[in-house]
Amino acid sequence: MSRDKNKKVILNSSGSTLIGAIVAIVVLGALGVGMQQMSSSAVYNQLMFNQANQARNLAYTGKNYLLGLSKKATIDNSTLDTSKTTINNNLTKTIPGVGTFEIYNLVWSGTTLACNIKGTTANGQASYLLPSSVSVVFPDAVTEWNGGDYVISSGGALNGPQNAYINGSVAGTSITLNNNAVVEGNVISETSVNLAQNSITHGFVCAASGNVQLNNNAVVDEDVSANGYIQVSQNAIIKQNAYATSYIQMSNNATIQQKGQAGGAINRAQNDYIGTPLQYTMPTVTCPSTNAPIAPTITNTGTLPAPASTSSSPLASGQYTNFTINQNGSAYLKSGTYIFSSIQTNNNAKLYLDISTGGDLTILVTGNINIGQNTNVFVKTTSNGAFRSVVEDTDRVVPHSDAAKIYIGSNTDIVFNNNTGWFGTIYAKNSLSVSQNFILIGTLASPGTVSLNNNLNVVEYVLSNYARSNWR
Repeated sequence: MSRDKNKKVILNSSGSTLIGAIVAIVVLGALGVGMQQMSSSAVYNQLMFNQANQARNLAYTGKNYLLGLSKKATIDNSTLDTSKTTINNNLTKTIPGVGTFEIYNLVWSGTTLACNIKGTTANGQASYLLPSSVSVVFPDAVTEWNGGDYVISSGGALNGPQNAYINGSVAGTSITLNNNAVVEGNVISETSVNLAQNSITHGFVCAASGNVQLNNNAVVDEDVSANGYIQVSQNAIIKQNAYATSYIQMSNNATIQQKGQAGGAINRAQNDYIGTPLQYTMPTVTCPSTNAPIAPTITNTGTLPAPASTSSSPLASGQYTNFTINQNGSAYLKSGTYIFSSIQTNNNAKLYLDISTGGDLTILVTGNINIGQNTNVFVKTTSNGAFRSVVEDTDRVVPHSDAAKIYIGSNTDIVFNNNTGWFGTIYAKNSLSVSQNFILIGTLASPGTVSLNNNLNVVEYVLSNYARSNWR
């Protein structure tokens, strides 16, 4: 499936000065095409006298604005500040008493933006479209991840364990939610979805090329859609609509509260309920992309293992071979980028992550990551705050949005063993496994497989800044 690539170029306070300068330039007429040698008053008179030239000059002012922005703009890869201006959608600027220029039909290719620019006079009597598409290079532009907001994303089958609580949406090539699993968001599968007994999905369910099965007492709050059949088992409930390109199979006491639409038959059962049954009426089923992200391949030139670290002397950012925390041992990392050949924490280890300076903490590993049983991860988010345990003190590792500052990724495999947790994004290129009682504030992703175990607790979905700007 295709994935849009959005470029977000942000105009900061220096960009506001740029706009003001351009407004002044236009009013003075110094940007009048073919009139550079004329006096400002002559340009102004020409603009007012000739509506067509005025519209033409406005169009070229838009081009100069864009050229200036490409040199002055900065890049914001995090959540956009509403006080800033993006070059991602059509952009219109008004020059009071003169008119407007519009930048539209934006198409990004790498760091190059192609677009059309049109000028229109204030009274609307004349407009001018630049005769060819304008192409501008933004050297600092980046492609931002736009493959979907999934708290768990798997390039393989995804098995939601018993008693799991997942605060967000999940995606995989196929998805099974086991008994008593709760998903606060949506469940989106490239093929099939199986919702086990007593599972609850508070969003919608979509199977792009397969079937959806709701087992006994399963509940879905929004629509269920399948490019295949939908089976609604005994006492299962779909609170909105059901759309199946094949058939819908109802069981005793099953419920579709609104519309049940199928390309084939709707097979009814005792005491079932469908608000509006529409059999032999083909629905259109289109699911959001389930493509798992691809991260850049990590390289490492480190030649020495990571030395010991303390709270007063945390490990310096840089490139190392192995990073090991012995049983009952401790290690301290701070904001910066660390590259390791492998990571091994042994049972009851303690890992302290200090992001109180406000910078990102990025951990990149060329080999395997193995987080031992009962490893406790502590996070410090403010300079005057304390380290808080992700496992023992989740509610006080605040703000949760600071999980955007932490990323751990591997070229190969990652394993978190029993009774561990993480604050931030976890990415493994081959496979990612979390064992029983795992706690997460952040994101889990792998283009390979993601394995989950019982009592998973995903407290909140937060995608890291590194992932947002580097995943493809």
